[in-house]
Amino acid sequence: MAARRLAPCHHAGVHPLDEYPLHQAPLSMAYMATSDRNAYDRYYFNAHDRSGDVWLVAGLGIYPNLGVIDAFVAIRHGDHQVTIRSSDALDGHDRMAPAVGPIALEVIEPLEQIRLTCDAPDLGVEVDITWTGSCPVIDEMTYGPRRIMHLIQAGDEATVLSSKDPWRCVSCYSCANRCPRGIEITDLMADLRRLAIEKGYAEDKEAHFGQAFAETVQTHGRLFEPELLARYYLRVLDIVGLLKMVPLGIRMLLKGKLPFLPELVEHPEEIGKMDVVGSTTPQFATGVSARGRSGAKKALGGLVGGLLVALAANSVLVWSRGRGR
Repeated sequence: MAARRLAPCHHAGVHPLDEYPLHQAPLSMAYMATSDRNAYDRYYFNAHDRSGDVWLVAGLGIYPNLGVIDAFVAIRHGDHQVTIRSSDALDGHDRMAPAVGPIALEVIEPLEQIRLTCDAPDLGVEVDITWTGSCPVIDEMTYGPRRIMHLIQAGDEATVLSSKDPWRCVSCYSCANRCPRGIEITDLMADLRRLAIEKGYAEDKEAHFGQAFAETVQTHGRLFEPELLARYYLRVLDIVGLLKMVPLGIRMLLKGKLPFLPELVEHPEEIGKMDVVGSTTPQFATGVSARGRSGAKKALGGLVGGLLVALAANSVLVWSRGRGR
């Protein structure tokens, strides 16, 4: 069934979405539920070719309390870069089909597909790219930095350390840059993750993934995706989930999106300074996360991860040879 587009509403202070039971505050959807002048909704995109010669970054933002909509597209090819910026008053713009100047966005399927276009041939730029989600969307933080700080002040250790918020912090530093008290919130979230592991609160999948990520980087100095997946799925004992990822992994290996072997860092002795905290309960095939960080346990984790990577590589070779016959 074709999606029905909502027509723009010309009545001040009213939005077509007001007809639907979606409100989070006793206000029209045309207004933000906060008086913060910097409140915004934004899109951000990255794209590049396999060789890295062509690179694109784009974004679009709407600032309802400032009455502004703006967007940009930056494209670099080799040493040549072109940047297009557009900005306008928000009044009169259809927020269901955000566009400003030559830059426009189309939500093809909510949370699945979104299309970006930029029609500026006079500047030598024409963009038409559709992004498709490859993993499910997750909720944002349950409490947010401000309420987390209040819970810490109240001494509510269990609520803070069992929350998913520290594991969903993406370390963008947006909150730290805007904090009027100058609190290093990103560093605080990292400390909360360490405490959650030390005190046995980290039991959800976000926590296990974050720990597997840190262990992989501490081991090699760089991210090695095959080992990250092996560590994560073995931590949560989801062998079926690991096997389901194999077809996608094979396709990514064949297209050069995944390495067969980890990259070596220039100064591996610096890796130890990361000091990944061991979890309070042993985890199968994750040597760093078991009690203590002995060489034997790290070697065991690396051995199991290496065997899984070797198995995947062998499967790729057998599959590719079969196709060549």
